[in-house]
Amino acid sequence: MAKSLQARLVLNDLEPRTTLAKDARDILPAFGMPLATTALHHRTAYRHCAVVGGTVHQLGGRAAAAIAEVEALTDEVVTWLEGESTTHGA
Repeated sequence: MAKSLQARLVLNDLEPRTTLAKDARDILPAFGMPLATTALHHRTAYRHCAVVGGTVHQLGGRAAAAIAEVEALTDEVVTWLEGESTTHGA
């Protein structure tokens, strides 16, 4: 038996101290899709990786915050796939 498709919203390029970020966190649950607990913040490391075609892990210690976010999101996705929910919203 195939599992049903699961979707989550992940805040990306988040600048947490902005009105836009607050508004997004407030309105997104109204779309009826769970919001991931982990967000990816506005970081130079992500843009650098897009340009060079690499990962934040390849940047090493200078990308420690980005690495921590990616690993937290990975852990969260694994938890979803194992059937436990760690999301906000619907």
